[in-house]
Amino acid sequence: MTGGAVPAGRASLVLDCAVVAGRTRLVRQRPSPLLRALATFGRAEGLTGSVPDGPSPLELMLVTLGPGLLAGDRWSARIRAGPGARVRLTTQGATRVHGAADGRRTTVVLGLRAAPGSVLEYWPGPTILYRQASLDQLVVLRAAPGALVVVRDLLVPGRLARGEAFQFRAYTARLVGSVGEGGPVFDDALRLGPEDLAPPLAIGRFGPWPVLGTLLVVAPGAPVDPLADAVAAALPPPGACLAGVTVLPGAIGLLCRLLGPTAAAVAAVLERARRALVGRASLDEVGRQGQAPAALSLAGPGAEEDQGEEEGGHQHDGGPGGHIEVVAQVEPHQTAQRPQDG
Repeated sequence: MTGGAVPAGRASLVLDCAVVAGRTRLVRQRPSPLLRALATFGRAEGLTGSVPDGPSPLELMLVTLGPGLLAGDRWSARIRAGPGARVRLTTQGATRVHGAADGRRTTVVLGLRAAPGSVLEYWPGPTILYRQASLDQLVVLRAAPGALVVVRDLLVPGRLARGEAFQFRAYTARLVGSVGEGGPVFDDALRLGPEDLAPPLAIGRFGPWPVLGTLLVVAPGAPVDPLADAVAAALPPPGACLAGVTVLPGAIGLLCRLLGPTAAAVAAVLERARRALVGRASLDEVGRQGQAPAALSLAGPGAEEDQGEEEGGHQHDGGPGGHIEVVAQVEPHQTAQRPQDG
């Protein structure tokens, strides 16, 4: 087609996973032409070790058609893990969010529900915001007591290897979590727009780290300090990144954010933290006797400057001044240096 805007796409997906004959199975899938899930051939590494006598885990990959998310697209997915199920959800690669001159926004909504005794991981690839892209992202999760939900988010502010950085229009993201059938326990909202960054890599903004990673862990009923200890032990030495950990309201889990030089570097840190959390016999055994983790103050520029297009930084929204800001009811636990208003 010529001379006109590309039509927006609509896609939805429903996945229900349950334990059948000692294995976690995908028992229901309601896909759409643009979005579906496929089971991978490999086992979900790390999940099996979390409960040695539990059911075999299931790893699913979200598969999409086309070059990524186009301006005006609206995608939604709902994933449920039944009692005792072990599910890890990944993507086929980086999610590329394309822009448009008319400023149309792209919307992604994800719902996660974990039953008692289940483990549900959402571990997508990086999100790359192309020039003029606008993305609104919402993740709503509900975890029953005894469940474990782990969510990763990575955002790259452009095709950094081409010198395209912070040229998107807007990025907003929310993480909303509930326990059991109760109301929301936390609501973490972030907003980031390059027009608010002057310049984006200045001190007090992103500094020398253009990539933002987020790790959300919700484990109602599990001790929080051992979880924080496990994440702290996975962080790199000073000079590699800037990181901070916050305990969620009600001590139902924790939220970790870090800035790094490349998506690969940030992804490696988050993967080490994931393995420390889910690759243990029991969450209660993760540093049961450990005390609160030491302050996570890691500063300094990272290693390589060159980044491939699939290297993405995750950015939940920054505040009105473009800094990274938590505007929800989240209490600080052990927090590293965080960008301040500049």
